Amino acid sequence: MKKMIISSVFILSVLALGFISSSFLELDGKASKGEGGSGDLVIIKMVEIWGIKPSKMIVSYGNGKTESIPLKSFMLKNLGNNMDILQNELDKFFKLDYELISSTGGNSDGVFVNTYILRKK
Repeated sequence: MKKMIISSVFILSVLALGFISSSFLELDGKASKGEGGSGDLVIIKMVEIWGIKPSKMIVSYGNGKTESIPLKSFMLKNLGNNMDILQNELDKFFKLDYELISSTGGNSDGVFVNTYILRKK
């Protein structure tokens, strides 16, 4: 029962973060006018699970195109490896003239979720 409550709180938290992020994007008018789905926005989500369970990074390019990048298990010995993967991914988009417009993060019961939203300049 306790596990179900924790899972429900986690799911609601992720949904709330998504709603807040999408609301933020509509404030500048670009995404709300439909100009964003053709590669103007990229969303990078890191999902790291403490322990031996697999972690991953999901990159959404828009128009239903996503990429899943495996990460090392979220343990102290792997923190540097996962940060290097994130750094490389962000650098790739910065070189393509994207800018970071929003980032959020949170954790619940050993699951750490970080979201980075990039927009083409």
